[in-house]
Amino acid sequence: MKSYNIGINNSHYKDGRCLIKHYCIDCNKEVVSYRTIRCPSCENKRRFTGKKLTKGHKLKISKSLKQNIIFPTCLDCGKPLSRKDAIYCILHSSRHKKLKGRKRFYCIDCKKEISYTSGRFGNRRCLSCANKGENNPRYIDGRTELKELINQLEEYRIWRFEVLKRDNYECQECNKKGIKLEVHHIKELAKILQEFLEYYNIFSPIEDKETLVRLAILWKDFWNINNGITLCGKCHRTIEPRNIKEKVI
Repeated sequence: MKSYNIGINNSHYKDGRCLIKHYCIDCNKEVVSYRTIRCPSCENKRRFTGKKLTKGHKLKISKSLKQNIIFPTCLDCGKPLSRKDAIYCILHSSRHKKLKGRKRFYCIDCKKEISYTSGRFGNRRCLSCANKGENNPRYIDGRTELKELINQLEEYRIWRFEVLKRDNYECQECNKKGIKLEVHHIKELAKILQEFLEYYNIFSPIEDKETLVRLAILWKDFWNINNGITLCGKCHRTIEPRNIKEKVI
């Protein structure tokens, strides 16, 4: 090349930038570098056509393809599926294969689907509904439900907070902190509830439940801070009420 065509003297020169554009010979896309005759996409196609790809390269290709494809979801759990023609995931597809041709049964109370055995030979209720109210084996003339209503009161939340604060949020048996703590009744709550119902025996724990809940707010034994002690879950399961000494503030 002659010296008068180099640098500033070149007719294509403009602020140090070359005005000559290069294009891919396969797809006619503009190529940045003048040293290549193909774009990166066409160059990879030419290089890897008819050759075995590595696992890493296959994963990159599959990820790029999956980004543009919308896969269906399982009809039961909503989990995304890896196949376009699938309806259920692996867990629920096997379940539906077993139930194929069988009659489906639903809970007579909450309309939730139950097992074939419970619907065909059982009481036609789910496990939750089968153990509610009078159907529960620990049911005693409505006391269980009354106990739950008392534990839902604001006074119970305050009582629990005061016991935790007094014990400095520390298990009183193993002296552990920073774990899930529970408040244990030194005198069993069932005994306090029994004494409460014996005192107000004119009220029924089933029919006069709302009245008994209002009276429970004034019953001091329910909210006695000295009757509570802070324990961790492990100590709460192993300790016995008779081994706990009453703590006086």
